[in-house]
Amino acid sequence: MTNQLTSKTLFPALFAAVMLFNSSSLFAQVKIGTNPTTINAASNLEVEASTTGRKTSIDKTTGQVTIKDGTEGNKKILTSDANGASSWQYRKITSSSIFSQGTGVGIFLPVSTTGYCNSINCATALNLTGSFVITETTNDIVMEVSGNYSVSNNTQPITWAYWVSVTGPGGFNQVSGPLWTTESGSNCSSGLINFKNLLKNVAVGTYNVAVYAGPWKNPSAASWLGIGTYSNPGVCGDTTPASLIISVSE
Repeated sequence: MTNQLTSKTLFPALFAAVMLFNSSSLFAQVKIGTNPTTINAASNLEVEASTTGRKTSIDKTTGQVTIKDGTEGNKKILTSDANGASSWQYRKITSSSIFSQGTGVGIFLPVSTTGYCNSINCATALNLTGSFVITETTNDIVMEVSGNYSVSNNTQPITWAYWVSVTGPGGFNQVSGPLWTTESGSNCSSGLINFKNLLKNVAVGTYNVAVYAGPWKNPSAASWLGIGTYSNPGVCGDTTPASLIISVSE
């Protein structure tokens, strides 16, 4: 009698357990859309479009959602249009770095009425350098130079020039300039450097930047230009270093 009761109780329980196990296995993964009987072993859910490769899936271990609709790509964000239709789009992220002049530089400005230095080859490095790294082929780079200058001993307006040199991978070498600056004051006068240079869509890699300056026209007496240093020691100018700001958007 006891054995019969045990059998009547045990077998239904085992049957129910087997059915529950089979049911759990059956519904552990769900596939909707094209190829409904084929699903990645790592997915809990897949929704596949008729266009090859376009599929949304949920990882069974991490819960991570993967959306592949043909617009996906590295460093993109999921956004929508006015009707709520989603797509992956690039969102540019901008990072900026500030580089200060190592030491100030004094530049001799000889008497010249026709233009003394018209290329970086006769210019002087301002000890103002920086670098930036590009990781994406679509990019914008803005380089801004700012700081004070002073000019001494001139009796008439005097003009000089700046250049920005950028070197990078694959022999990349670009020089921007001359960028002219004129000081109308005489004897001891000062002003502000502020100019920008732009690069777009340069190749992936590391780039180095250097800033130069050189004399152009000085119809008066031989003079001195000071950037980050006195143009006339202890008398004219200051020692505040110039700055190079590099902003990279990718």
